[in-house]
Amino acid sequence: MTDKKSARMRIDMALIVKIRKRLDNFELNTDIQTDDDILALSGASGAGKTMILKCIAGIATPDSGYISLNGRVLFDSEKKINLKEKIKKKDTIIN
Repeated sequence: MTDKKSARMRIDMALIVKIRKRLDNFELNTDIQTDDDILALSGASGAGKTMILKCIAGIATPDSGYISLNGRVLFDSEKKINLKEKIKKKDTIIN
């Protein structure tokens, strides 16, 4: 595999999360970019880990920012893209 093709594949497999969301006690400001298969979020209780996952899943909406997964834009506040409603209609979320 050529380096150019390998780089393109990594971009297509990427998770990009650059969001802001105002919570009760603080403003969550996240900047995550990874092309790894596994991502771990760590932090103190109440630090916003679950909120980040909810925003990625489309359960919660960020106040602003950008989320893309595997090259597909899930949320972009500037372009007014939010796939939250489509995700809820198609998939069942089990807690």
